[in-house]
Amino acid sequence: WNRCLELANGNWVLILHDDDTITSNYIEEMLKIVSENPEVACVGCSYRLVDENSLTIERVSKSIQRRLTDKYLERNSYSVKVQDFFFVHPINIMGLFLNKEKAISIGGFDNTWDPTSDYVFILNLADRFSIRCTDKKLLNYRQAVNASLSVKHLIGMVEVDAFMRKCINVKKGYLQQSKDIDYRSAVILNHEKGL
Repeated sequence: WNRCLELANGNWVLILHDDDTITSNYIEEMLKIVSENPEVACVGCSYRLVDENSLTIERVSKSIQRRLTDKYLERNSYSVKVQDFFFVHPINIMGLFLNKEKAISIGGFDNTWDPTSDYVFILNLADRFSIRCTDKKLLNYRQAVNASLSVKHLIGMVEVDAFMRKCINVKKGYLQQSKDIDYRSAVILNHEKGL
């Protein structure tokens, strides 16, 4: 992703996984939000979950996080704050419309936070800049069996997610240094050992 940011010619970059697609009105909708909010660092969108055949996946029951996220998505367009990340993941890397200059100014993506370097990246953007999201489903997100569903990956996500929540000052709305500094080192060490 950092190399893509370096190579991009335009001011705005679309983060799109190789098996996902955008809708025909994606660019128009994103540019509309950017023109109404010129200070914004990125704009996220909602998505339609599809299978390997591009058929919509209907979910019968929703997780608590999804129900909380849906509460945010009741609004058409909204600002995402640091505090929001404490409760849910209010914006996704999939389909993210990103200001190249602002993304590079925070150092881009930090791979030491694997497997959730995208989450940490967006959280750091929210700490420094204005970010927005729309509830419009402008992305077709393909859910398939791949590396992101491996047990190792899922455990890594939970570990890093727990640490990042410790760094969020909900009352004041900013990121703070965690008192549990060794936690990040332990996570990195476990990944190096293959645990």
